[in-house]
Amino acid sequence: MDVEDVEVTINPVVQEVKIKFNAPIFKRNNSIRGSKKKREMQLKATQRSTGLKVALVILNSDYPSTNHSTLHGVKDDGKWMDKMLLSYDDVEILNNVTNIHEAVVDFCARQVAKYKQVERLHFHYSGHGVENAKVEIDPQSYTVEDNRRTFVGVTPTGGCMIGCKGELYSVHDLKLELLKCIPTYLTLTLDCCRNSDRQRCKDPPKEYVILKNKKPISNEDQQRIAIIYGTSDLHPASDANTFTQELFKVYSAEKQEMPILQIVSKVNKSWKDRGILQICKLDCVEVGSNWKFYIWPNSSPVKPISEAMLDTFENNVEAGTVKNNDGYEDILKRLKTLEVTKEADEARINTLESGKEADAARINTLEIDKEADAARIKKLESEVSNINEDDDIRKRKKPKRNMRNI
Repeated sequence: MDVEDVEVTINPVVQEVKIKFNAPIFKRNNSIRGSKKKREMQLKATQRSTGLKVALVILNSDYPSTNHSTLHGVKDDGKWMDKMLLSYDDVEILNNVTNIHEAVVDFCARQVAKYKQVERLHFHYSGHGVENAKVEIDPQSYTVEDNRRTFVGVTPTGGCMIGCKGELYSVHDLKLELLKCIPTYLTLTLDCCRNSDRQRCKDPPKEYVILKNKKPISNEDQQRIAIIYGTSDLHPASDANTFTQELFKVYSAEKQEMPILQIVSKVNKSWKDRGILQICKLDCVEVGSNWKFYIWPNSSPVKPISEAMLDTFENNVEAGTVKNNDGYEDILKRLKTLEVTKEADEARINTLESGKEADAARINTLEIDKEADAARIKKLESEVSNINEDDDIRKRKKPKRNMRNI
């Protein structure tokens, strides 16, 4: 389906419209290394095991005819994010998007049309953002009660991304739209400012404003969402030392895969070690171990899966001997069990390492004592030898007595 010809449904009045994007689109499909045959085999194995992995990356750096500055670091953000998502099956990168809402709607419509089910959906945004507190109202749309006029807000509030012409799109609405792809896991990285915008007119009208209503996200859906904010609430984000750049440094240091629950800790420590005052934060709902074994952005559901097991599984898929994930779920259960005991094993290893150091210290002390004992033994042996020599000398000098018979 071409970007220039997409049909969508707009609420509250149902109608069909044509959506056209001016933003250039870069697509990378089936980014799996190797021969065409192997890529097809791996794609089939992925569909049967861990499912498809798709991503949408929006990079807004230029904001003409607005009060927002040009973001020079965004270009590098796209490069780093593309490398980190190399194992994904379908990655779409949009540059300088004017209407973020329409871009997300179009992306979701095409994903639903192309794939029946998505295992992993990742969304990344680099650009200007705001914690919006300035609400536009429609002067013609209001209700009157007790001689008071109540207006309905027409702009989103709270955490928002900013399109290249200043149009806002709330993070809340973004999550609702992405959930239409029905992903098993939905992750978001938002590399943008979150400071508040409360600029008002000099003489604001004294009307009551009802902010744009937020549709609640169900508890079940919230358990499937993890968002990493590039900065903390109401704080700006650096363009010189962006969250995405720091994330890529940690990603490289961690051998290109990280437990998602450790990303924020590692990025914040990396920033702190370099004297950067910015901090990021994770927003996710943990229920039991639903995110404990999630490794980002690697396609493996758990880190310690071995290449031999994967190769065997892929060969069985190619030969047609694997049906309905035969044995694969058991493998995952065993791997999760191993992951659960990994922390305890690491603790025991640390204890053994500490004991090893103590034993080495004791051995060193015993070696010193051994040398001292050897010196004392040598001294004693020398003294005994001297005594024996003295005894021999005395025996030789002792006079002989003549024994006579009486």
